[in-house]
Amino acid sequence: MSDMTEEEQQKAIQEICGWREAFPESGTNHPETRKGGILLTYYWVNEITHKRAMEPPNYLYSLDAMHEAEEMFHKSFESSTMYLCELERIVYKTKHSGIGIGFAILNATAAQRAKAFLKTVTKWTE
Repeated sequence: MSDMTEEEQQKAIQEICGWREAFPESGTNHPETRKGGILLTYYWVNEITHKRAMEPPNYLYSLDAMHEAEEMFHKSFESSTMYLCELERIVYKTKHSGIGIGFAILNATAAQRAKAFLKTVTKWTE
């Protein structure tokens, strides 16, 4: 069996992070938010942060999005340690070239962080 697809990874992380389609059954947008007199529409809402967006964050390609997702591990020393161990395993397998592992982890890609995130919360499927 192969690893999770990018689409499966994206969907799993956005669900864990609270992103939901605003009106999944009708597929229509929500023209509720006004800014400067302009009606803004959105298709996604975050049930945790109450943010609204046209698209959920792209976790596999955005370090900013993954940094926000990683914040959930800051609440627990155990979960942050587990995450760093997973990230170290992933980075070490794909990127270790004699540089220090700490430096390699700091330079982990968004996709590597996404995989470690999903493994840490036990949502990764092989």
